[in-house]
Amino acid sequence: MIEGSYKEQYARLRDYAEELKKANKGSTVVIQTEQVGAQAIFLRMYVCLAGCRQGFLDGCRPVIGLDGCHVKGPYPGQILIAVGVDGNNGSFPIAYAVVEIESKQSWIWFLRLLIEDIKITSGLSYVFISDKQKGLIPAIETLLPTVEHRMCQEPQLCLGGKQKWKI
Repeated sequence: MIEGSYKEQYARLRDYAEELKKANKGSTVVIQTEQVGAQAIFLRMYVCLAGCRQGFLDGCRPVIGLDGCHVKGPYPGQILIAVGVDGNNGSFPIAYAVVEIESKQSWIWFLRLLIEDIKITSGLSYVFISDKQKGLIPAIETLLPTVEHRMCQEPQLCLGGKQKWKI
């Protein structure tokens, strides 16, 4: 159980990242901070657990859903997620990030790490599905110009959950 102030929890974020990597060998955990005077201020954090990465590569279709949602509270931000589609048409988590704001810059940062993690070389064999998140379309055009990118009003419906159709 997490206890204490937000400030104390942010101070332990690197410890949390190290525990994730220790408990999940081969996982990618990246924390980006911004230096303000002598203090490092949290900016972003990316997590791709080795088991999720390998499970996606070994058993999922080359379809990736991208979405974002708001983080509310004293330190607002966004959670960006990448999910795959498993053999039962269910959602399969690949990676997530907590970022300061949803923008082209934050999506490029997230996608670069995702591309490196799942070894996308040309993008020709992948389909990305999203709902026109802020900055996502130009980020995909910048990093993966040859990838197939489709829009869906509610990506969670396209990638599992209460599906209206099969992928």
